[in-house]
Amino acid sequence: MHKLIGLANYLIADLTKHKICIGYVKLQKMLYLCQGHHLFEYAEPFFDEDVLAWPCGPAIAEIKDKYEIFNFKAEHFNNGMDHEPTDIQKETINHVRAQYGNMNRDEIVATTKSHLIYIETFERWRVDPLQSNIISKESIKTFFAQLQN
Repeated sequence: MHKLIGLANYLIADLTKHKICIGYVKLQKMLYLCQGHHLFEYAEPFFDEDVLAWPCGPAIAEIKDKYEIFNFKAEHFNNGMDHEPTDIQKETINHVRAQYGNMNRDEIVATTKSHLIYIETFERWRVDPLQSNIISKESIKTFFAQLQN
């Protein structure tokens, strides 16, 4: 989990540096988008934790645990990173920031909730809560490859 939190802190600092508004919900979506881009572009995960299909859209439980309980404010978390991203992780962050960073919270939620991999996983889980709500890394990679075509 430390790697994920370090990446989240770096992402917060990067967006803040570029004067892009970031809050808890947008952080969740930006990390999901980083995961998708990174899986497609480099064939390896951006982080190891699972992305889940929740009613609010794709989310990472560990991020909820760390950030939501503090009434998330970016300035509280952009120092003291415990993980310096690799150069390719920084490239992923740059790409995702350029493509999605200027979206407001509602726009980024609508965008990520419109992704077919989210819709299919969430609906399967909503109909049968015994089904997993994990959006597999392989399906994320495949979906983001389709987005690029």
